[in-house]
Amino acid sequence: MKLLMARYWLDGMRCHIDDAFMNALNILENIKEDYSTEVCDRLDRFREPLYEENECKAIENAEAESIRRMRAGHDQQLQQDLARVFAEGKTWLQRLWQEDGSKTWGYAVFESPQFVADPKCDVYKGEQKKVIEKSLDRIGAGMEIFRRYKMETQSWPSQISTHRFPEVVDKLRQEFKNRRNRGSLSDGLLPNVFLYLDHESAISLFHAHGHVDAMWIWAVDPDYEPENDPTGDYQGYLRVCLKQLVDNFYVARRWQSDLSMNDLWNAAQRESNEAFASVEPEMPDEFPLRTKSNNVAPEYLRVLHPIRHD
Repeated sequence: MKLLMARYWLDGMRCHIDDAFMNALNILENIKEDYSTEVCDRLDRFREPLYEENECKAIENAEAESIRRMRAGHDQQLQQDLARVFAEGKTWLQRLWQEDGSKTWGYAVFESPQFVADPKCDVYKGEQKKVIEKSLDRIGAGMEIFRRYKMETQSWPSQISTHRFPEVVDKLRQEFKNRRNRGSLSDGLLPNVFLYLDHESAISLFHAHGHVDAMWIWAVDPDYEPENDPTGDYQGYLRVCLKQLVDNFYVARRWQSDLSMNDLWNAAQRESNEAFASVEPEMPDEFPLRTKSNNVAPEYLRVLHPIRHD
């Protein structure tokens, strides 16, 4: 490999040449795979008269070997990463990998258009991303499981014209079920719950001043039927601590079929902010998870108000 690189490839320029070549290939493949193959074949035929004897074959062999070594190195890193996860991470992570392997895992998320249009929406997204990353690191998810977690934003249903919270949730519930029944949800997203981000849940992050336990988001049961619970306080949704989206709440919705969303709602009521953290009372965290303060101005918090009418 070193001999070939020194003989045929320009070391100082190779990274730039490779980057340009790969970018061009990606563009071609986005157009059409067959077209990409045809262009590459034409390029090889054009360059062939310029090669020295056996140079083309030598480069092909070297590229194949380079790819093989890269894959072998990746496989070794993967096994090392998973070994650390299984030894040091939460026990359910091993089950997740055994059942799903390289599939994504996570939730479908609907975002209020009123909040999406807010100037602070991007700020929220950046802070939420940091919270989830810290939470995944806290449970020992490792790199492979970490990067496969997804909170996939769903397109907002065009037929929703109301801002009343209960009505919005009911319409989102029906929309989610329709998409689930059509099989249009991305593979790996939980089918028995979805998340809803609005002004009220966003405020919890901005008011938290970096305390992750105080940050929450709405979780909605798509299969809730009001007529089955006419007198209860539970209305088919609950608050969930952001960090528990990748821990206790995910485990409960993924594997603990004996626990209903009503059970999780009841568990949430004992928390100071009524956001689900655990089914069983947890000991106070010796080292509470925190992010750096987002320094949101108080005057902004007065503007960022929930549009909710129960």
